[in-house]
Amino acid sequence: MKLVVKSMEFFKTRFAMHSKVYTHKTVKAVEYMICDVLRLSDPHIKIKSNKGYERISTAMNDASAYVNLRDSVIDTIELSTAEELKPAQSILQVSVV
Repeated sequence: MKLVVKSMEFFKTRFAMHSKVYTHKTVKAVEYMICDVLRLSDPHIKIKSNKGYERISTAMNDASAYVNLRDSVIDTIELSTAEELKPAQSILQVSVV
């Protein structure tokens, strides 16, 4: 019985988080902005794998590249001096302000 109560509390909390946090309009807006940043950066950022390098969009198909796909890719994009990453950087600048 104790586990049933704990399980119910878990799912109630999970439901509350989904309805109040994960689907909040600001959270969704930031999520779309990050997707745009990654999409614009995809041809220019390479993720190291055992076979060489993968694009951001294909890193999920290679386990060795996937484990190297971290949040730091956003920092790499933001701090880059590469001209081709300027459109993605402009989105990141908007989200900081």
